Amino acid sequence: MKKKIVNVVIIISSIFILLIGLNKYMYMKSGRSFIKCNGIKIERGLNILNEELQTFTYKIQSRLYNQR
Repeated sequence: MKKKIVNVVIIISSIFILLIGLNKYMYMKSGRSFIKCNGIKIERGLNILNEELQTFTYKIQSRLYNQR
């Protein structure tokens, strides 16, 4: 059960990383942002969300490791 939670969180954070990377790539290619309105603010929000998810997964993994 807990491994499924960790896997889901890792998948979600990787989606955020892909969104940020796609946004930067589109901006470098054409000068347009993939996310049009306030692209920088949305990107910062995605970065913060991704960091929160990573700390959450780290806490879960450390708890799982300590239970062994």
